[in-house]
Amino acid sequence: MSQENSNFSRWWEFYVVRYGMGSVIGGIIVFFLFSSNSYLQPMLFTAWGKFPYRKIDGALLTLLAGYGLAYCYFASAPILVLHAGRFVFQTGDKNKTLKLLWGVIIFIVLNVFWYSLSRIFDQKIDEYWWVAFMLLDFLLTCQICILYAIILNRKNLFHFYKKLANQRAHSDKGGLVESYRHLREHGNSFLILLLEIVLALILYFVSISNAFNKNQLLVLLYYVAIVILWIAPSIFIWFTAVELEIEFVGDNANEHESGNTGS
Repeated sequence: MSQENSNFSRWWEFYVVRYGMGSVIGGIIVFFLFSSNSYLQPMLFTAWGKFPYRKIDGALLTLLAGYGLAYCYFASAPILVLHAGRFVFQTGDKNKTLKLLWGVIIFIVLNVFWYSLSRIFDQKIDEYWWVAFMLLDFLLTCQICILYAIILNRKNLFHFYKKLANQRAHSDKGGLVESYRHLREHGNSFLILLLEIVLALILYFVSISNAFNKNQLLVLLYYVAIVILWIAPSIFIWFTAVELEIEFVGDNANEHESGNTGS
């Protein structure tokens, strides 16, 4: 069996490494978050027993396993943006200072936005509220900067992926490729765990903030808003994939025409 076929037959190993630990931790986080909000408690199907549970049965464990996997995958959304824009981490970038400045500006704008929103709805600002939204702002800022770099450097993006594909196709360093893939997947596993904890802290700090006067429905609405903001940057990666596809088709067409002309 060739190295490529062997890697393909073991594709599931990467997913087990990537999402296994995160699914377990995610199930615990979801149980905790759902238990602390009266509007979310029915999502744990409390008809199986009065809340809180006196025992955890197989049905609840199965439910939490599904919730944990979904939460794990959802929490990992920022990694998709980092992965798609990993070409920006190449050395030799002369605009690092400008990008850092843009990041600071975006971070400040987001915090001003949250503060203005809180004043409009006459919410009480406390340290929990600020910590939650500063964490969210930091992650959004990093992703927005990467998306901005992708938009401005589409040619470099395509060149990076083309060069990477050619290198993998013609390189005899299969062991090296497999090694950095394993390193990356183990890194993904721990990075997902970190993002799960950060997202859980954001949601928890929102739930205990005095800004909502213990209004569980308002907390739930903010949960929805945070969920949308958390996944919003990763949605734009679909357009990046389309850009790559269009560039790939156009590049192949140009090579074909050049070949016909040369013949």
